[in-house]
Amino acid sequence: MLVLTVIRFHHVSKTLSNQQNGSLKVAKRCLWLTLLLMLMCGAQAAYMPIKGQLAQLLMMRSWQLATTQAASAAQSGNSGQPFKAEPPWPWADTRPSLLLTTAEASWLVMDQSHGEALAFGPGMMAGSFAPGSGGETVIAGHRDTHFKSLAQLQLGQQLTLTDVMGTRFYYRVSRIAIIDSSLYDLTVSPVQARLLLVTCFPFDQVTQGPLRYVVEADLISQHEKRGEG
Repeated sequence: MLVLTVIRFHHVSKTLSNQQNGSLKVAKRCLWLTLLLMLMCGAQAAYMPIKGQLAQLLMMRSWQLATTQAASAAQSGNSGQPFKAEPPWPWADTRPSLLLTTAEASWLVMDQSHGEALAFGPGMMAGSFAPGSGGETVIAGHRDTHFKSLAQLQLGQQLTLTDVMGTRFYYRVSRIAIIDSSLYDLTVSPVQARLLLVTCFPFDQVTQGPLRYVVEADLISQHEKRGEG
């Protein structure tokens, strides 16, 4: 009887040990799976900022080449010839058209503002006017990458836009507003020489909502770069 009890106890102990080992293996697998998911989520979160930074570097190379060509043309008396930067990479369907500078940062502005273009940098909204043409220049950007620092802009602060020909347009921030895009359309004025910077709001929100953070700046002066010769 004692032998049978010992055998049963050994069997139960072995069964419990197997169950514990099995539970431990499952726990380890769950831990590794959790770590893998965390790494994947972290990589996904870092992908957009890294992509945007790399794109700005490639666009800067294209921009510098275009400005160098424009400066050479101005020195040789061919400044009337329009210049455009080349696409920053072979399959790009957009190109840098302006350089936007604030006290906090500077960005190359793409000539389009569709979803794919905004992943690489701020973009000119369709229907807006080139600086110096008399109408509003509207530039949109993502709140979690390039336009994250818009929250730091203050009334009275100066902004600068530079085109490929080297002409600089100086603006002063005159109004900062939050609008509901589901209630109000952002219309572009053809007669007001202003700069509008637009991004989603709130800045720390992940999901996209109807609110837009709009920085308005009035044109105060412009300086045309002239060739030397």
